[in-house]
Amino acid sequence: MRINKNKLDWIQIDLTARCQASCIECSRNIDGKEINPYIGKSHSWDMPLDVFKKAVTPEMLSNNLQKILFNGNFGDPCIHPQFLEIIRYVVKHAHKNLAVRVATNGAMFNNEYWKEFAGIIWPLRYHRVIFAIDGLEDTHSIYRRGTKYQNVIDHA
Repeated sequence: MRINKNKLDWIQIDLTARCQASCIECSRNIDGKEINPYIGKSHSWDMPLDVFKKAVTPEMLSNNLQKILFNGNFGDPCIHPQFLEIIRYVVKHAHKNLAVRVATNGAMFNNEYWKEFAGIIWPLRYHRVIFAIDGLEDTHSIYRRGTKYQNVIDHA
């Protein structure tokens, strides 16, 4: 059975397998210390922009698609080197009610990056960026290793 992607109402996209964090429970690494050897070289994989555009077409974005979730099973979507370009593409082709969700640890980059990102995604009425915070300032990095609580707060 072949799936007609123009009839999907929501999709989840994992853009990259890269992440600067080493969260204890993440399947990307072992106990928050070393890259899981069973994922092989995929730990540094980024979805090519042309592949994204073939998978997520302007027709999908402007018609039946109701929600797109940028998530990371092995990586943080915001680390993708062309993430802002991908968001621009989505915004350009999206219908006004498309819900865009971005799940991130939010600890990377600087405030200027996040301001630019906010400016790009702003036209979509139903956008949401979920910043992962685990604990307070003194406990956050126990789980989200490689991130700083204050950076996430500043970027949110």
